[in-house]
Amino acid sequence: MKLNDRIANRERNKSNELAMVIILLNGAIVVLFGMICGFLLWVNIINKRDKKYIHASRVAHTTLIMYGLLMIVIGLAIPYFRLSEQMVCVLVYSTVAGGYGFVFGLVMDALKGYSSITPTPYGMRTVLFAGHLVGVIGSVVSIAIVVYGLFKAL
Repeated sequence: MKLNDRIANRERNKSNELAMVIILLNGAIVVLFGMICGFLLWVNIINKRDKKYIHASRVAHTTLIMYGLLMIVIGLAIPYFRLSEQMVCVLVYSTVAGGYGFVFGLVMDALKGYSSITPTPYGMRTVLFAGHLVGVIGSVVSIAIVVYGLFKAL
């Protein structure tokens, strides 16, 4: 292996390591928000709040923990992908944006007792729907890049 190839591989490994740390850190933060929503779920059950608050808290709790763990798995799997630096950058941005889109939309849903599957009635639900939309688009882009990177690794 030539010296230039070794230097290029070392630089690629450093950028992959940074991408791993960014996704792992943000995945842990998303899991933390999921745990906080679990506490909110417990408080809503203990205080016998309306079922819409309990349902919204349960959805936020399970979804944020699930997506945060998905982010952690993607971060740990980055060394196995055969992706260019630009694709790794898009993977990082889409994964993190998806996570925080879900955090914003689901935490606010849990606090307000909403189910923002549709943007109507217009107002706060439209803003929360946009957060869900960012989460969905980010996760779809992330998974598409993961599948592409794993197929290239075969």
